[in-house]
Amino acid sequence: MAEIAACLYFHAMRYDPRNPKDPDRDRFLLSKGHCVLIQYAALAELGVVPRAELEAEALRMARTIAVMDSGAVRLTKEAINRAADIMGLPQALEAGVDLAVQVETLDTPERREFDAIRRRDGLKAALAWRDARFARPGPAGRSEGTE
Repeated sequence: MAEIAACLYFHAMRYDPRNPKDPDRDRFLLSKGHCVLIQYAALAELGVVPRAELEAEALRMARTIAVMDSGAVRLTKEAINRAADIMGLPQALEAGVDLAVQVETLDTPERREFDAIRRRDGLKAALAWRDARFARPGPAGRSEGTE
């Protein structure tokens, strides 16, 4: 779960830690309450939640969730799941997994280059090479997906 949160916040989502309330930002909806600490860890890494306040902020959120009426939580989760079903999210996820399996088994020049960089320089360098190919302009002129 931590890897997913890190990839989303640092590489996929439109999210500027200098403007966390931007109305045009992407939102991260996490329906597994016990995983909320992962979201706060990502926010701390982005600098939105100061590291010194991370534990207190996560506990504040956990206490907020803990006092919510369980019936309201159940109905909210049911509504979210219904909306996901209506939008075809389960089928999209299944199709995405099927496609990912096919993509991961392709033998292409790019795949061979990625593997060569990974063996020679490590996974981080290979991921940077891959991500640089798809970088898009981000906030303040920096490219998203590259460091």
